[in-house]
Amino acid sequence: MPAKHHPPNPPKTGHHSLQPNPDSTFTCTKCKKNFPKTAWGDCPGVPQYPWSPWPDPLRTAQQLAAVNLTPGPKRGALWHNTYRRWIWLYDPKDATPK
Repeated sequence: MPAKHHPPNPPKTGHHSLQPNPDSTFTCTKCKKNFPKTAWGDCPGVPQYPWSPWPDPLRTAQQLAAVNLTPGPKRGALWHNTYRRWIWLYDPKDATPK
């Protein structure tokens, strides 16, 4: 059985854009992640979500492909620790038929 092909990690999208909170923490205006003091890691440029559950109706590209749809713009991201890359989430309303 051939090994699964995993697409290369897309180019990094940049640094966090921090906004101070009243409680002396910071929130990135792009990915909505909260930081206690300083930001770390790369910002995907879209909201970050935990693996489970991520908001309905967002879907992965693989889930959209399974129903013959091509993704539209990225609407969210999940970090995949094993493969060290972002898993992008898309809104099916933005998708187009293949």
